[in-house]
Amino acid sequence: MHTLFRATALAALVATAGGASAQALTEIKVSYQPALYWALPFHIATEKG
Repeated sequence: MHTLFRATALAALVATAGGASAQALTEIKVSYQPALYWALPFHIATEKG
């Protein structure tokens, strides 16, 4: 029973430590050239809503 308790406590400790070291999200701006041939389906879909 002590082994199960220790394993559970260790798992909780690892899960808690992983969340504390997370970094803030960085915004990434993305663009595309609508004049290119591959963008035509996206442009038509955007215009049609």
